[in-house]
Amino acid sequence: MAAKGNYDNRHLDENHPYDGSGMATRTCTDLPCMVIFIGYMIGMGFISAYGFENGNPRRLTHAFNYKGELCGVDSQVFDKPLLFWCRANGTRANGDPEALDLDGAVCVDSCPDQFSLLMDCPGEQTYQVRNDERSTVTTITQNKVKLQSYPTKEFAGMFCVPHNKPESKYLGNDPLVEKLLSSDGPLGNGYFRVASGFGSLRRSWKLVLTGAGVSVFLSYVYLAMLKMAPYSTAFMSLCLTILATFALSVYFLLGEVLSGEWMESYMNSNTFYKLFTIEYAAMLSKVVGLLLLALFCFMAVALSYMKRSITKALGSVNATVECIFSMPSMMLTPIIEAVCKLALFAALIMGLTYLLGTASMIPEMSLGAGGKITAVKSRLVFSHEQYAMFFYYVIGAIWLIEMSRSMSSFVISYAVILWYYTEKPKNFGPSFPVMRGFIICTFFHLGSVAVGALIIALCRPFRIVFLLLARHAKDGGNPLLSMLACCFSGCINCAQRYLEFLTKNAYIDTVLSSKDFLTSAQNAHGFMMADNGKVRELTGALWIITVSVVSGIFVVSIVMLWTLLTLQESQFPTPEHSVENPYFVILLSSMLSASLAASFMMVFEHCSDTLLYIYLWNKSHGHNTVAKYCPDSLANLMGYEKTFSKGVQRPEQAGIFSTFGSFFDKSSSKVKPDEEVPLVRG
Repeated sequence: MAAKGNYDNRHLDENHPYDGSGMATRTCTDLPCMVIFIGYMIGMGFISAYGFENGNPRRLTHAFNYKGELCGVDSQVFDKPLLFWCRANGTRANGDPEALDLDGAVCVDSCPDQFSLLMDCPGEQTYQVRNDERSTVTTITQNKVKLQSYPTKEFAGMFCVPHNKPESKYLGNDPLVEKLLSSDGPLGNGYFRVASGFGSLRRSWKLVLTGAGVSVFLSYVYLAMLKMAPYSTAFMSLCLTILATFALSVYFLLGEVLSGEWMESYMNSNTFYKLFTIEYAAMLSKVVGLLLLALFCFMAVALSYMKRSITKALGSVNATVECIFSMPSMMLTPIIEAVCKLALFAALIMGLTYLLGTASMIPEMSLGAGGKITAVKSRLVFSHEQYAMFFYYVIGAIWLIEMSRSMSSFVISYAVILWYYTEKPKNFGPSFPVMRGFIICTFFHLGSVAVGALIIALCRPFRIVFLLLARHAKDGGNPLLSMLACCFSGCINCAQRYLEFLTKNAYIDTVLSSKDFLTSAQNAHGFMMADNGKVRELTGALWIITVSVVSGIFVVSIVMLWTLLTLQESQFPTPEHSVENPYFVILLSSMLSASLAASFMMVFEHCSDTLLYIYLWNKSHGHNTVAKYCPDSLANLMGYEKTFSKGVQRPEQAGIFSTFGSFFDKSSSKVKPDEEVPLVRG
């Protein structure tokens, strides 16, 4: 072990070479995890290839008739994009059918709005069976009959549903509509709901792309505003989110108090009433409204705590802004990640839509007495293997999205460490820090990033909830959260013991020590826990800034997309422009916009955490060398002062996974000390 005097000298010497600016020799980490990840991605590639070869995504936006022909797609019905159900079992007094022939749907060019039209519907069917030695051949003979039409309206851009009120847009509560929308009906089953949602997304991809572009622009605007007025920007964004939540809750609860013409107008504007029966839509609107109202109350109660969190986070904003704006490549990192994430999202959604289009068209026949076929229909069926493919694909999609976040964290850590260990004045910092970090990550630490992405994604919900409750149990700042913390004390203890160290800070230690993910996670956590000063207090403090900005952009995206979809519906009321489920499109597109905004703020937040970590790292290696590297704004925030006396306390090690301790003592090793491997210089 090095002599204590040598340890004191490294802290007193302002130019000591072992100042923490060296890093361990690069080695490949978590190789088995890298092999598993690559193998999993190869499996996703085969599944995607299967989907592209066998899937037909137009099944998500087109219905099929009783023959199994896709309306508006197959050559026989190419000019007939809509599906109409013929009459069955008599006629009511007002001329409406008593029932619909759900097995006898036909393709039409437009939805009839009167009783005077005659529709070509399937008539009686007979069959003949011919057996030979090797097979049985069934020949079906079917005639067509002319049946009277009935008033309908276009639904979801694919169907003609019974409708007697041409001035209203909602479906109503007609028994025929209820039958169609029931759980076993053609418009109420799970496949149709999923297919219509993704079909809506496919039809409105231009609006989704517009929303993504606006979110990228707003993210840069927010970054500029954070540089000029961080507190006002964060607080106003939070207020905007809270007010928008309240406004949406009021909108969905209006149906409980309105009546007459006001209620009629409300049902015409609420998409739930266009997708479900009146009773079910009213119940669904009430549930959504109450959930939003509860969320509003929670945020309103927590507003004072969030204000204190913003004030606490302001200290590290200036140093973070200085770091980001002094490296041109760091300014480009968010938009590069946003473009990559958008391309990844589009590819994953496209693959999923093709997978949904791989269902097999299976004919079904019901035979009656005298050789009469009472029903012939076709339905889409998924095999057990296809369900397994969906599950595999969804898990892989989540893993890939988290992988992009983890790679970004590693690259940001690498770039910030390079920038920090550039001697002042830093000017534009090191050359190509982002590219260098990406290369190092790809060739040496892909396995660590892959396993970290999966573990962090799986643990994040539990970690966020229980550690937040643990913090409030300690501080007692919010009575409601403190009460919840008492109720879940066992879960909190488990989270603190097994989940607390699983954070993106592990990648900072991986950059420095070139260790596997779990070791680096434990080391980083132990290193931070050994500090009782401002570094530990401010680490992660910018989460409130991230939440405020991301939530603000999420709200703006919802308002913008809602407006654009409403304008599209009024200006282009044609089947090819119809959006079956606008709420699904708005929610998913806004989540995409929020995810892109989070990419920007992750650069901001992780840059701050890395600066705090590397400041403490530098200080623990050579106290007086901090003045040579640390930006003045960060040094002032930390209250840094040079030391002129010996006896500086050596920081505690990380515990059972202690690896960074080897950086302090290399005297007995014949191997070249890691700190002699230059990080910036040389």
